[in-house]
Amino acid sequence: MNPPMASASRTPKKTRPVPPPHARPPNGLEDRISHVGGQLTDSLRRVLDELPGRPQRPQQLARLLGLNRDISGRVLSAAKATDPYSATHIVPGPEPLRKLIQAARRKNVSLAILNDTERAIQDFESLIDETAGDRPALNAIISSLLPDARQKFELAAKQTAFKGASLLKGAMADLWLHTAIVFPSAQDPQRNDVAHVFGTIGLRRLRPNVTVKFTYRQYGTPTETWHTLSGQPPEQADGRELDQFCTLPPAPLDQTLVGNGVIYALGAGDDASGGVGPRSAVDKLLAEVRPRAMSKYAANRPRNKKSLFVAPSVPVKLLNFDMLLHRDVYPVAQPTLLVYDTAVEGMASVNDPARDADRLLVHESLTVLPHDVSAWQIPEVPKYLAILQHVIQRLGHQAPLELDQFRGFRCRIQYPLYGSQACMAFDAPAK
Repeated sequence: MNPPMASASRTPKKTRPVPPPHARPPNGLEDRISHVGGQLTDSLRRVLDELPGRPQRPQQLARLLGLNRDISGRVLSAAKATDPYSATHIVPGPEPLRKLIQAARRKNVSLAILNDTERAIQDFESLIDETAGDRPALNAIISSLLPDARQKFELAAKQTAFKGASLLKGAMADLWLHTAIVFPSAQDPQRNDVAHVFGTIGLRRLRPNVTVKFTYRQYGTPTETWHTLSGQPPEQADGRELDQFCTLPPAPLDQTLVGNGVIYALGAGDDASGGVGPRSAVDKLLAEVRPRAMSKYAANRPRNKKSLFVAPSVPVKLLNFDMLLHRDVYPVAQPTLLVYDTAVEGMASVNDPARDADRLLVHESLTVLPHDVSAWQIPEVPKYLAILQHVIQRLGHQAPLELDQFRGFRCRIQYPLYGSQACMAFDAPAK
């Protein structure tokens, strides 16, 4: 039996008009979400207006109706939202809403308002079942329409993926650092040299006897070579040139030459044998110089962008990818960020149309570093500026290089998807 109607002695409250919940919804998924979300939140506002004291805080509403405080907060936030997409993303699911209606009945809210709200909840439930299958899937759809919601949704999903990948891979790191430094070649006026600084901060092995590999390969012809900062060829590199800049103990590395590249890896081991474990984090930073790596000019082909990329080989909490362009190379370049899935086809070229289908439409962006190089510091790498100064002073250029001769671009991605590739792509001038 329904409870008695509200007493006539109560002061009537003003209510907002609401379209009839049984009205036929518009065609199209976005219109339907807007229609259902608008009707649901309007109905919830009318319920809240009828409650004694018209509670405005989650704790008040939770105490009045005997509900969970989180549910109460989401109901109030949805009722205050002016955008139906945001409201639909915030509002609790159908079952918590029905519990709210049951509690509101005991507070003598108008039966007509409660019936309208119940129909709106039914429409909301149908929207979930018919368009997405479950609530997380509907939130994923809505997040694509809302930048703020999309960012929160992606971050939560990437964090979950990071945890799973770390356990399966048996390793993780707090930061993956990659800085690409592009400057005029001293050997060839038609080309530019590229120096790479890369590695991990806070690297941990989570399972014993797991080999942790991070690799940098040269993708090009066998005649394209690289050397260390001190000019040593790959077979003589020891991987310790930047150990002095590590905050944590520098990780010892094994290295293996494979074709035109080198594989750096932490050997298998556990804490007892001196290896890396979950409570013994290490750092490792490496540097390589690749002479004549990039042409100064655009290629004569339909797609002719220049690009540099990074693909962390261990799951990381944060990726910091910097590109520093000397003022005499690509002076008007304005790079864009492209993120690719490498699971099937491997590393992608931004000039390959076949790889457009592997683009990940994630909510990431680039920032332009300020002219003041002191602002280029990275919180997670206290000696970052000292590293850059150390590297550019050893690049073997025809004239001494200074850090303030470079323009900088930065990409920071929280929990980058393991197996993804982040590229900075830009247009080069015509020859």
